[in-house]
Amino acid sequence: MSYRILADENVERATINYLRKLGHDVERLDDVPELGLGADDESFAA
Repeated sequence: MSYRILADENVERATINYLRKLGHDVERLDDVPELGLGADDESFAA
């Protein structure tokens, strides 16, 4: 089973790369134009 994960700027790139290597779909918060770095939790938890 794989997971779809949205990682914020506090998650290290090495961790993201490892999760991707395990087959998970991981996207960084700064790769989502609508959110960007520093987005508050309420912005993407809804």
